[in-house]
Amino acid sequence: MGTHHRFEEFPQKTVSYLAGRPNSEGIKIRILSTERMMLTEIRVQGGGRIPRHYHEAEQIILMQRGEARVTTGKEPPRLIKAGDIWVVPSNTMHGVEYLGDVEAIEIVSPPRMDNFIDIPERIRHGIFDYAFYKSGDRPVAFELENSPFGKEPFDGLYYDGSGSFQDNYDGYIFLGSLDQEPDGEMLPEMYNDKFILEMDRRYRLIGTTLTVAWGLKDRNKNAVMEKLSEDRHKTRWGYYLKPLQEGKTVQ
Repeated sequence: MGTHHRFEEFPQKTVSYLAGRPNSEGIKIRILSTERMMLTEIRVQGGGRIPRHYHEAEQIILMQRGEARVTTGKEPPRLIKAGDIWVVPSNTMHGVEYLGDVEAIEIVSPPRMDNFIDIPERIRHGIFDYAFYKSGDRPVAFELENSPFGKEPFDGLYYDGSGSFQDNYDGYIFLGSLDQEPDGEMLPEMYNDKFILEMDRRYRLIGTTLTVAWGLKDRNKNAVMEKLSEDRHKTRWGYYLKPLQEGKTVQ
């Protein structure tokens, strides 16, 4: 049975996995997905950049308005504009810089689950945990090679192409859900001025700052400890797993 929709029916949102990264705030999307493909409306105001990455899904972008500079694999950057179609093969490194205001349509197959599930501080934005949850959190162990898990981009250096999970590990062992793991104890003595400066330095290496990433009023120990106290929960992952258990995701 066919269905009919308009993009206005779907909520417009930012790209969750780009949160906190520079030059990404102006990128807004609406997503329509079926079992085997995903259609995304892309609207960009004032330009924006998606760093080089890759995924199993094949990807097609049809430019409707504006211009973008794209890279595909080892090819040199290429300028595309309204009417151009950009095709990205499966598991091919690619990136895009939107130049000014842009309107585009993206088609990917199969759907990219990281556009729907975004649970901070979980590998692959929570995709793995969600799969285990839907299977009843039963313990399981399996080889990563040629598995759906193994083909996923490795989280550690997701944006600079450090390979897939099967490139870095041989197998995966899931023993149970982390939703009952108790929260760790805070170590206030660790957060001295030197340590906080080092945290800020590392955030700057990925294009942001400690104050921006943590939402701090100031870059000092009091602000850091206040933030840590606000974020404490009875279980380590309580904030993130509650939406998952209700069938929702943190966006």
